[in-house]
Amino acid sequence: IKEKGSFFFLLAFFTLCVSAQTIRQITIGSATEDITIPGLGVVNFSVSIPSTTQRNLDFLVFELNLGANGIGDPDIFISTVAQYPLYENYEWACRAFGADICVVPRESVAPNKVFYASVYCTSQCTFNLKPILTREYQLSEGVDSYDLIRPAETRLFKFNVPDSDAIKSITVSLNLGVQNNSKVKMFVTKCTDQNEVPSSSNTVSVVPGWLGLRAKIYESQGYYFCRNCMYKVLVYSEIETSYSLKFYTSTGIMKIKTPNYQINDVVSYSEKNCYEYVMRRATDTLEIRTNVYSGKLNLYICPSTVSNPLSSAPLSSKSASNSLITLSPEQRQLYRPEGGLFYICIEGDTYTASYNLLVSSVAPQTLQRYPITSGLTTTSPIAANQLLIYELMLEKKEPANVTFTLNTINGDANLYVKYCVYTTNHYGTPTNTCELKKENLHAADVIFVNDYTGTTSINVVFDPSGCAGKLNRCSYLIGVEGLVDGAFSLSADIESNLENPLSEGVSVFDQVSENKYTHYSFVIDNPETSLVKIMLSSISGDSDLYISRTLPFCTSSNAEKMSTYGPTMQDTVTYNSSESDGRLNGTYHVSVRGYSNSQYSLTYISAAPKIGLTAIQIFDGRPHFGSFNFTESSLLYQFNISFMAGSERNIRLSLTPITGKFTVSIKADAPSTNKEQGWTFSYPDTNSLIAITDPAYPRRATYY
Repeated sequence: IKEKGSFFFLLAFFTLCVSAQTIRQITIGSATEDITIPGLGVVNFSVSIPSTTQRNLDFLVFELNLGANGIGDPDIFISTVAQYPLYENYEWACRAFGADICVVPRESVAPNKVFYASVYCTSQCTFNLKPILTREYQLSEGVDSYDLIRPAETRLFKFNVPDSDAIKSITVSLNLGVQNNSKVKMFVTKCTDQNEVPSSSNTVSVVPGWLGLRAKIYESQGYYFCRNCMYKVLVYSEIETSYSLKFYTSTGIMKIKTPNYQINDVVSYSEKNCYEYVMRRATDTLEIRTNVYSGKLNLYICPSTVSNPLSSAPLSSKSASNSLITLSPEQRQLYRPEGGLFYICIEGDTYTASYNLLVSSVAPQTLQRYPITSGLTTTSPIAANQLLIYELMLEKKEPANVTFTLNTINGDANLYVKYCVYTTNHYGTPTNTCELKKENLHAADVIFVNDYTGTTSINVVFDPSGCAGKLNRCSYLIGVEGLVDGAFSLSADIESNLENPLSEGVSVFDQVSENKYTHYSFVIDNPETSLVKIMLSSISGDSDLYISRTLPFCTSSNAEKMSTYGPTMQDTVTYNSSESDGRLNGTYHVSVRGYSNSQYSLTYISAAPKIGLTAIQIFDGRPHFGSFNFTESSLLYQFNISFMAGSERNIRLSLTPITGKFTVSIKADAPSTNKEQGWTFSYPDTNSLIAITDPAYPRRATYY
């Protein structure tokens, strides 16, 4: 149980004043400007269908996007009768979290017909709205539909699922010509009639995948799965990109007919995808590699037949992000697969996982060393007295901490690590004469650990200055020696050994994985500094703060100060001049550790007698967390504004006290004016707003 503390939440943002009493006319194909609703409120629109529109051909699509600041959760309600459609009198509505895509069936679209739309927000939101007309395209099973989609364009597709009891799943795959799939949306729905269309409110689960988006519907999903039914797909893009879209059905097990064949697929929680593969050459090594784009999965290898239950499969990698399982010819003999037949089954370990599967047959001459990459878990069986060699390649870049972890699934194994440098021979060809063999496993330059049927690790510090020669490439050879027949998993993790610089008063937004560290440093030059304060706020997950003034890359075991509150509390470390010799100038080493996978903000400030407390910079729409202790009287924040001449000057700040009582004042520091106001809030006030519309405040200023 982690300790609790007090903090408050401060948010500065600027808004446009919006009236809910008027109806704004918008036109087909044109987006509104970004509109802000400062709190609970609604904005009403109307759009008229052009007289040239043909009946029963085009769908009307309302694209409701978040504004440039990405704030809010707007909902949209649409009607052809009510001018102010809301919960009671709408005909169509879309209420997904964040942006919405809402489609009106083509049977309801007619020339000169007027549609009314109300955008409703329960708290501050910024959005823009664009109505468009689009037509429908037919898809054929297994056939890619290729095209180019431009910014703010929409495509609507439909396909029919055959009437066959053998069908167990339906997959919709959208491949994109760009890596940024966050700018493209796809919605998929089963249609009970021709008029139904997909939107953000009725779509099945769609997850990001490798260079695209994927949706998979299983027989076990009941209503969403249907044979002899029509499905529709809506694709919307914020950017210009080429794409290919196709759907296909599966009878349960897919055959992989050729080696080195890649499959992009998705799997839902507790569902499974199974693939059949036959080893053609008895001398080859089988490699099964999964790279997970989102979620986690369980990988099972089953010789001859699918294991029931899957957990009884002889080889597996569970709850993994990325996995590699290798089977040499000698290892395959342990399982005696009939005709070289293997089943590769992937089971969802989170709600939906998106992954890439690569199955390879590797010829004997390439088997001297198995490559391993950072963050990838390798799983393999091992026989008694067998030595398997892996290699982690490193290019000369920057110092790093490297951790090799061996987990014995069953049996007993030893772990060996040796550092090697690549050079060139007299022909200029890259070579590496460094070897790891049974006869040199206990040499002086080899690190050795016995696993004793558990989990062990070896930590090394990579120094790039040791990468000699023109190639500037080094590697680590990792040996796993089986003492008895068994199986193991091996992973390598590389963590940067550089400290990131911090600037005073400027929040750094970053992320850290569970049980990993991200390191920072800053320097206090002023010898008269009386206070230094470092603040860490977890935005998601939970992160902890560790500080040292003497040790770079400090950890939980050697930090001189630390703060490890729970995820809802701000972690704060304070240095006062009353401590030690009273001198606070010098270098501070800051480490952020992930108690769980976490996103966070990190800030430091200082104070000196003649300078005062440093102001913390806050930004439009971005939250900042803060806390007080008994020795401090105030915290100082600053933000900048710039209003155009003639515009209404409206500043709003939101303060949420969790415990305690606070007085907040705002002051514009500019040559023309120096005005100050104050407000007092105390717990349990929530979302207390400060609104300033006084014209005396300057249009361009820094506010404190």
